[in-house]
Amino acid sequence: MNKLLIFFFLFLISCSTYRQNNFEGIIKFSTEITTTELAPKGFQKLLNDKYGDSLLMYYSKMETSVEFT
Repeated sequence: MNKLLIFFFLFLISCSTYRQNNFEGIIKFSTEITTTELAPKGFQKLLNDKYGDSLLMYYSKMETSVEFT
């Protein structure tokens, strides 16, 4: 049991000390546009066509190193 706890503790330490320097990804924001019954016919479709229902946001971080000589 003690060996298992020590292994788990060492595993957690190694995970926390290792960091990824470069990463990238996509975040998708979704929205829902609604209208009331009083809105003109086709207004809901016009809003969805013009503004869409989602936004994709790209992000990245690249680690660079600068050396002075």
